[in-house]
Amino acid sequence: MTPRHREAGFSLQELLVSIVMMGVVTTIAAVMYSSMASLWQQMETRAVLDDRADRVFETMAEDFSAVISPRLTGTSIKGASATARDDEHYFQLALEDDKIILPILTMLGPDKRKASVAVLYQIQRDQGQAVLTRTFGPLTIESPKGLVESLDDGVIRMKIEYAKAAGGEEWVNSWTEPTLPRAVRVSLVLVDNPAYPREQVARKAVFAVPVE
Repeated sequence: MTPRHREAGFSLQELLVSIVMMGVVTTIAAVMYSSMASLWQQMETRAVLDDRADRVFETMAEDFSAVISPRLTGTSIKGASATARDDEHYFQLALEDDKIILPILTMLGPDKRKASVAVLYQIQRDQGQAVLTRTFGPLTIESPKGLVESLDDGVIRMKIEYAKAAGGEEWVNSWTEPTLPRAVRVSLVLVDNPAYPREQVARKAVFAVPVE
């Protein structure tokens, strides 16, 4: 009796198993690729937000280094603590909305003449938008209302604290003293899109105030 030899090839069962395994491997690869792409996008967005925060702090550092002594101007740094609400995007969350006014010596006009001015940092909120602005004005008015410069359109929170000149580690939330604080600590939260936030970063910087 002549023995039968199995013909070369795959059985239906082996073919089905191979198809299932290929599907599993393909699904795992697709999920891993999607996760890596999402992680890369997240890291890229946060890097952009970090760069934006750095630019804001660089501008603030320039202004703090140019603060004028109250002995020369009769006015000191002014800081007010406040909170804001945006229930459409941040339901039942109080957002720090502090303001600060700095008396500084800066260059103004096309001729770059030196002038003593007040500069106000505040977040302007309107219909879900949150823009950190820098407003210039005379030292003689309570709140500057002159030239307005937009610094960043994604700062949703700004908390400002003040270190007393007498030393120690105590930080206060507002400043109405006739003298300058020893330092100012600014905490910011930036988002990629205030109307539909997906990513955010929190950054903090401490600025020394020139000795009177």
